[in-house]
Amino acid sequence: MVGPGTRLRIPWTAAVPVALPVIARATLTSAEFKANDRTPAVLSLVAGRVDGSVERPQLLPLARLEIVLFRGKRRVGTLVRLRDILPGRYAFGVTGRGPRGARLPAGGYRLSVIGVPVGGGSPTVVAIPFRLR
Repeated sequence: MVGPGTRLRIPWTAAVPVALPVIARATLTSAEFKANDRTPAVLSLVAGRVDGSVERPQLLPLARLEIVLFRGKRRVGTLVRLRDILPGRYAFGVTGRGPRGARLPAGGYRLSVIGVPVGGGSPTVVAIPFRLR
């Protein structure tokens, strides 16, 4: 039995998969650059979304964010894998090194940014080509 007290109301929201993208404004500071550890190219992006209204914002976080490196059609490897990502702006340095830390040879590459929303739904995939000199 519950004694006398104040009623507590807690609003809650369930994440519902929506067809809108969960990765936006993904850009690389330079489409062509030389491998450099001190001043890398910067990949910036907006992950997740904040929907709803000002009074009742609804956060749509990501279950997983991955950045995968490709050379042509060949997958070189995963550079970044993050889990449980809150909506926001993120930035990553692209140094010209591969997943194991070795310098990459000159040539054309592609970063594939993959965002998987919490609660299911289709992942958003954004391809960003670049060239190493």
